[in-house]
Amino acid sequence: MSKTIQFVKKHEDHSTENGFQFEFFCDSCSKGFKTKFKPWTYATASGVAETLGSIFGGYIEAVSDLGENLKDNAWEKAHAKAFEKAIKDTKPDFEQCPDCHLWICRTNCWVAGDEICVKCAGTAIEEADRESTVDTLKILNCPSCGEVLESDDKFCSNCGGKIEHQKFCTSCGDELEPGDKFCSNCGTAV
Repeated sequence: MSKTIQFVKKHEDHSTENGFQFEFFCDSCSKGFKTKFKPWTYATASGVAETLGSIFGGYIEAVSDLGENLKDNAWEKAHAKAFEKAIKDTKPDFEQCPDCHLWICRTNCWVAGDEICVKCAGTAIEEADRESTVDTLKILNCPSCGEVLESDDKFCSNCGGKIEHQKFCTSCGDELEPGDKFCSNCGTAV
């Protein structure tokens, strides 16, 4: 039974009948990380058997054909084992983002202090900026004299004017009209 290995979405297999090599790519920037070529020693022994078969013919050729089948099976097993080892050896160059779950290269796309990928970190910064903008929009001024008011003031402390509180969408910051059940800008429920 094969086991599932979670890793990058894209990889390339550069393996040949002489050995194994793999390249894994960052899910964000596509930077490649190539493993060292690992020779397959069975291929050398098989080459010697083929040479002897061509020299002595007949019996050794039949043994060589049998050996070729065994070689194919052995190569498949060795390839699978080499692939698992390549993943194990390459994983330290990557981190899996806890937000988007992509495998991200540590050199270009990982924000170490935040333990998150740069795309998700950028989204978090955009959300924080938007919330800050929404908070700024919530500053109230008296419509009569312009005095800055507290959000729960019912009357202006400077001129005594009655304050009609405006409501703003918590998602996009757009001003809401009295009686709105949904924001007319982004559709968020009020």
